[in-house]
This record gives sequence, C-alpha cells and structure tokens, in this order.
Amino acid sequence: MGGRRFSAVAIMTSWVTLSCLVGSCGASGDPEAVRSTAVPPSTAPGSTGASPDPVPEPPEARTEASSASSSGTAAHEASSGPAITATDSPAHEKRQPPGCGETAGHLRHFTFNSEVMRVVHPVEGYFVYTPACYDQDPTRRYPTIWLLHGAQHTESHWVELGVADAADGLIASAEIPPVILVLADGIYAKGDYEIPDQGLRPFDHYLLRELEPRVENGFRTIPGRASRAVGGISRGGEWALLVAAAHPDVFGASGAHSPAVGSSASSAPVLATELASKDLRIWLDVGTSDALSANIGALDVALSARGVNHVFRPAPGAHDGGYWQSRVADYLRWYTADW
Repeated sequence: MGGRRFSAVAIMTSWVTLSCLVGSCGASGDPEAVRSTAVPPSTAPGSTGASPDPVPEPPEARTEASSASSSGTAAHEASSGPAITATDSPAHEKRQPPGCGETAGHLRHFTFNSEVMRVVHPVEGYFVYTPACYDQDPTRRYPTIWLLHGAQHTESHWVELGVADAADGLIASAEIPPVILVLADGIYAKGDYEIPDQGLRPFDHYLLRELEPRVENGFRTIPGRASRAVGGISRGGEWALLVAAAHPDVFGASGAHSPAVGSSASSAPVLATELASKDLRIWLDVGTSDALSANIGALDVALSARGVNHVFRPAPGAHDGGYWQSRVADYLRWYTADW
C-alpha cells in the first residue's frame, strides 16, 4: 500500500447474519481489518438516518497501537486539533504544503462504547483517513467525506475497496483536493433504526451525536454542510440518502452506490419525497447486472419527477466488490467536484 501508515485500536471483524431488504443478497466473506487491495464479496442491502450533539464527547480509546509503514516509519497519534472555527487556510486548495515529502495518507482506527448500540454491539469502530502532509500544517482544515459500508461488512469495507489508495493517487495528481475520510461502522443498527430515540432514529444518534463529535474534535475538519458529504454502499447507500434527507444542515451532498432501495420501509416514491426540497447534491449508481438495478432506476425516475437535483450513473457490473472498487475514483471525484 505504498508508504501508508496504519494505526489500529482493537480492529474488529465481528459478523452478524443479516437478511436483505429486497429479494436476494450477495454472498459474504470475512473482511480483514486492514489490507490494501482486496475485492470483497457481494454485499447485502439495508437502511437508516442522523443529528448533531450540542455537547461533544471526547474521543475514547485514543492510544494507538503502533503499526509501522513499509518504510519503517511509526504511525502518528491522532491530534486533537484546535477548536472548530473559521478556516485558517484555503479550504479546498488542490495542493500540498511546499516541501512535503509524503505521498501516502494515514489510516487511524478507533473504538468507543456506544450508548445507542449497547444492546447488540456496544463497542463500535471507525477509521479516519487523513491526506499526506496532514501533520505538517497544523492550521489547515479539510473537507470531509463520511462513507458507510454495506450489510455483512464493517468499517473495513471501504478500506478493502482501496479508497485510501484511490484518494492518495487523486490528491497527488491534483484531481481532487486533500480530504479527510471517515469510514464508520453501524451495521448493528439493522432492525432498530426505526425505533424513536428522543425523536431520533438510533442510527442518527450514533452517527451524529456519538461519532461526529469525536471526529470534529479529533481532526481538523471544515465545519458546515458545504464541506461535508455522506455516501454509502448498498445498505449504507440507502442510509446515506436517509441521513442527508433528515439532516441537510449537516451534509450538503449524498452518494448512493448500489443503494438497497425498494423495501416497503423506503420505496422509491417515499425516499424521493424525503429528498425533495433539501438542496442536496445527489449521486446514484448501480451495476447494470445488479438485481437492484430496476429499483434504483425507479428511484431515479421518482427523483426526476419531483425535481430533485441528482445524477444517475449506471455502469456495467453486479452487486459486488469488483464493481464498487472499479468506481471508487469516480465516487471521490464527484464528492469533491464543488470543493
């Protein structure tokens, strides 16, 4: 994985058997916690939503286990960073600091005890990718992309698909600006994401009341919806749409990659109605051989009928890791197009 540095805190590969929201699911396999280019098995579909916490909680389990890079350099510990204020440097500048010798970003892994997930999976994990040279300019802040995994996967899903390598290459070639990536877990919300929690769905609470404050306090992100996007694969793709629809003040863009739409809980017309008049940038894509292609096509039609600003980009492929891996660079280019 080039010169990438890794940090890990109790990387988990826990599994649960999850049924699909539509007629069929792909096969599943055991994802390794960190690897550079692996094509995971097909991912099962799914759904959910999110809301910010006025009282940020400090990050837990911040002591990182050392993991040397291929060049033998130990990983840095995540910096708590200054309080979130207006940006001190150009927000979306497509360049690295002068004299920066790094070519690969850093992946750091954290765990924390989740209140809302405590019944089924109390310890949740997440990765944070920071771009090359992140530590060399402590005044610079970065836009953030939150990426959700598919069912039968964990926060490692996007790592396996090569998102960090893709980001490294695109940043190095100045095709996209340097960004922070947040790779969140959350599969254990399945089955209870519709239960109200003081007016919030549990996944909303988990993502934006428990996880977001940890990221915002621990890393130099640019605050505000204009510099924050959320996306996901399969079940995570539907989550991403629901999260953005419920919280357009938090996210300005949402990407749904082979989203698991079509169930009675989130049929295309219902989801399209939720997304209407939210001033969001929306991306949809699906493999033309995917069993979900008809449902996602119906969502495209429903969004168009309601005048929702979006793009629909189907391409050859199925509901599997090979398809998503082939499109990761396209996804990153789209998320950062306005940055």
